Amino acid sequence: MAEDILIGTVRLFASLPRIQEQGTPKLDEARGVLEILYEKRSTWDKRVSMAETTAPSMPYTTILLIICCAVFYYRLGEFEYGSGALLAFASVALWVIGVFAFRFGWLGNLVVQVGLFFALTVWNIMRRERK
Repeated sequence: MAEDILIGTVRLFASLPRIQEQGTPKLDEARGVLEILYEKRSTWDKRVSMAETTAPSMPYTTILLIICCAVFYYRLGEFEYGSGALLAFASVALWVIGVFAFRFGWLGNLVVQVGLFFALTVWNIMRRERK
């Protein structure tokens, strides 16, 4: 395919002086040949670039941040409430909702996690005032 494009381009440039002597109809024909060659090249480029890609890139940073936040809230839950599984689940659930429902990136989800932390802080302050 690439050889066809190269051969066609060489033939076209070799015939350019003759095309210029014969006038406009031949120039339009040459322009059409160039457009066809360009279309062939662009479809060939797409096939080559599609063959080179192996798999979508894994969001390692996001996965690491989800695990870190879950561990943080698990430890926080163990310290404050005796069991951290509920807080770890809430953290992961908020992250999943942020990614799939609101299309947040990792920075937006970290802001949500900070919001969860402040909500828990306010909850603990209000709970201690009642006692």
